[in-house]
Amino acid sequence: RSRRYWSSAVVHRMHGSATGGIDDLPTALRMAAVCLSPELAICAIDSALNNRKFTKPQLASLLETPRGRRLLALADGRSESGLETLARLRLRAHRLKVRVQVEINEIGRVDLMVGNRLVIELDGDEWHSTPGQREKDRRRDSALTARGYLVMRAGYTRIMNDCDAFEREVLAVVRRREHLWRYVHNGGWRSSSDMVLCDTKERPRQSVAKSGPSGSGSPPGSGSPPASG
Repeated sequence: RSRRYWSSAVVHRMHGSATGGIDDLPTALRMAAVCLSPELAICAIDSALNNRKFTKPQLASLLETPRGRRLLALADGRSESGLETLARLRLRAHRLKVRVQVEINEIGRVDLMVGNRLVIELDGDEWHSTPGQREKDRRRDSALTARGYLVMRAGYTRIMNDCDAFEREVLAVVRRREHLWRYVHNGGWRSSSDMVLCDTKERPRQSVAKSGPSGSGSPPGSGSPPASG
C-alpha cells in the first residue's frame, strides 16, 4: 500500500540548508521555482523582492534554471501582496497593459491601473477588514470617482475562487474603452488611441487569449475628463 502511494510522489532533491526542519530563504525560493505553479512561484519571488530580501541580480544567480529565469522576468517587486501579483498576471494574460502601484495626485498609490483610467484595488483581510479601514476605502473610492476614474475592487475569495468572472468584468470595461481618458478635441469627443500591448512573455498561464483589448498608459492624475452635457 505504501509503495503504491509513494509511486505517485515526485521528489525534488536540492542542496541547501535548513534549521529545525525549515529551509532557509534561498532554498525555499529555489524549491518554489521548481515545485509551484508559475503564478504561485512568481508570488513568492515578488514577495522576496518587495521585502528587500534579494535584489533581481541576486535572484538571477539563485534561480539559474531556464524556468527560474522565465519566472524572474515576470516578477515585479512593487507588488505588495500575492493578490496583486495574481491579478496582474491574470490580466496581463489577456494582453492588457497593467501598471503596478501607480501614484495619483492627492490620492496616493493604487494597486493596479489598467489603461490610464481603470483603477483596481486588491483587498486583503489584513488591511481592509475593520470598519475604519473599510470607511477609508469608501472615501478613497469616492475621491477617485469624483476625478473621473473607474474603480473596481476584489478580495481574496474573488481572486482565488472566482477570478475568471472578475477577469470578464474587467474585459467588459476595456472593450467599451472606458479604461481610457477621453479628451475634447475641436469641439467634439476624441478617444485616446494610444494602445499598447503587453509583451507576450508576460503570460505565465498556458491558457491565454490569442487576442484581446488593451490599454495605454499616460501619467495618472494629470487631468480630469470633461464634464458631459
